[in-house]
Amino acid sequence: MSLNTSEVEEVIIKGSSRFGKFTDRFFSVARRFGVDVDSMIERYGARRTHLMLLSTVIAKEGLNEIFTDLLNLQGIKAILSTKRVYLSHDKEMKILAEIFLKSFLTPLAKPDENTDLSDIVKTRIQNKTYFSVCLSCFKYESLIKVRELQEGFKCPICGSRYIGFVAPYSTEIKQALRNLRNNVKPRDKEIEKVQNELVESANLFLDYGRLGIIVLSGYGVGPRTAKNILRLRILDERQLYMEILKAEQEYIRTREFWGG
Repeated sequence: MSLNTSEVEEVIIKGSSRFGKFTDRFFSVARRFGVDVDSMIERYGARRTHLMLLSTVIAKEGLNEIFTDLLNLQGIKAILSTKRVYLSHDKEMKILAEIFLKSFLTPLAKPDENTDLSDIVKTRIQNKTYFSVCLSCFKYESLIKVRELQEGFKCPICGSRYIGFVAPYSTEIKQALRNLRNNVKPRDKEIEKVQNELVESANLFLDYGRLGIIVLSGYGVGPRTAKNILRLRILDERQLYMEILKAEQEYIRTREFWGG
């Protein structure tokens, strides 16, 4: 079997994406994104967690790091352009195959912790979907992605900017809204949590607009942390998303003290 140079990148991407040697690199990138990898592994297992991450932008960044730090893709293409690769079956292991197999037992180099991930953080946050609801008239409800949220957005029914944002998959939204509409204090902790998220996000949106929801969309970023970020002297968009990433990293580092 021969391998065409045009197929090299596709083959390497498929090989690098498989569960095995580079899995730790993908997990490391995921942790920098704020993903609770350890909890996912505990719940789903390492192999399934790896497969779940492959469908996200984390896989793209992981492959970029592998090609930058560990594999010389252009060099491989150059070599294969002058060579032919054949597949054969032998009873004994060839010297090169033995070296390659042993390499799986060696630890990978630690990734650069200063890698600029602002574009990927932005993509992740901009694609986040919220259930939005006007907490003034309670008549406007809609699903909206962060990227669709325009500056100056207000309730199309009553014109208020007191709009709450919460994860759309929450099953307690309806009861939380009934409680807020009737000024009822919840007895259920989960419903109370949703009510607080609606009110706090509405206050943040009222004070900071679209930027408030962007910052609040960071993993583990609560209203207090969001306000601290928004009070900084942010010079450009890249700095904003890097500040969000730093807050995510801090949340992951200290989550055992937060009870989560």
